[in-house]
Amino acid sequence: MWSLLVTNVTVVCCLALFWPVRAASISTQDERQAYPLTFLDTLESSIGGSGFPDETNETEDCCAKWFECGLQFDQTIKAIFDELPACPCFFHPQMLPFGGRIEDPKHKRHFRWRDVTQLFSNKLPRQEPAEWCIEQKPEPGKLAAQHCCYNNSTMLITRGSGAGSPRLVSPSRFFLYHEKFDIQPWIDCKGDWTRYHAMRPPNNDLLCHQNPSEKEYRLQRLQAQSY
Repeated sequence: MWSLLVTNVTVVCCLALFWPVRAASISTQDERQAYPLTFLDTLESSIGGSGFPDETNETEDCCAKWFECGLQFDQTIKAIFDELPACPCFFHPQMLPFGGRIEDPKHKRHFRWRDVTQLFSNKLPRQEPAEWCIEQKPEPGKLAAQHCCYNNSTMLITRGSGAGSPRLVSPSRFFLYHEKFDIQPWIDCKGDWTRYHAMRPPNNDLLCHQNPSEKEYRLQRLQAQSY
């Protein structure tokens, strides 16, 4: 049965997208022990690889498949992201209070954040031209996390190549799965943020001022689509 599934690009991409939705309900401690037999584990053992289609096959567009199956689970994923705090409209590392607790007007309570700017130097794709990025620390029993990026004027980047986007799996909670379900789709989309953001739109629930300007935004779109 699984040998048939792994030959279907759509199924593989959809499982890769939908796995964190199931994983989000498991314990934050010993995730693999608590839920040992996962779709991801089965796919990996079946094909002996990462659980994704052959990247050398140029006829396969897994980015498009990822988008298609994302539409199938749109309401479920949207519900997960709706639980995340809104991105603050302004941020500077010196503004992060002790303990990283910031009040969220959206949910009317505090969430914990961390400065992840330095992580982009060697682990994560960097959002150019972001100056700083912060990420919400996942709550107990959750894997997803909000991710926000800011320019050198401390303003939230609400769109374009520098904007952050929510994570289905926080790298601080489970970096391996973050690579597979947040970074791998970015790679599959060949760094085209216009396609990636269509499924993972940057958060602007607080209706912050649109940043960058319309002119710069159009230029970034043109550059991304002609890369």
